[in-house]
Amino acid sequence: ISLIAETGFNRSFAGGQHGALYGKGVYFARRARLAYGYSQSAEPHSRIRKIMLCEVLLGLYVRGEASVKAPSSQRHSGGSSDDCCYSTVDDVNNPQIYASCFRDNHAYPWYVVSIADVVET
Repeated sequence: ISLIAETGFNRSFAGGQHGALYGKGVYFARRARLAYGYSQSAEPHSRIRKIMLCEVLLGLYVRGEASVKAPSSQRHSGGSSDDCCYSTVDDVNNPQIYASCFRDNHAYPWYVVSIADVVET
């Protein structure tokens, strides 16, 4: 997380551990609960997970596909011929997952949020 905070997001990891269902970009969630589900603790026996609150430039978006490397070549269904898309999503009517940051300057990390897993006994 500290490397992301210092240098930004690295698209070369796109499509790695969690796949690239909506394109080969950096993924962001609309809700913290969804991001939390993908998070992992940094230490093997730690109950603390971290997620980042980011500002993301989404622009126009289209439904993503795994093969998409840059959505700007796709046209938004409601836009003019000059309107290019900059993000892909899971559902254009109610997006929950955004694959964005196909360009390095489209996402800025603001805060790191630490969340402790609750263990019920």
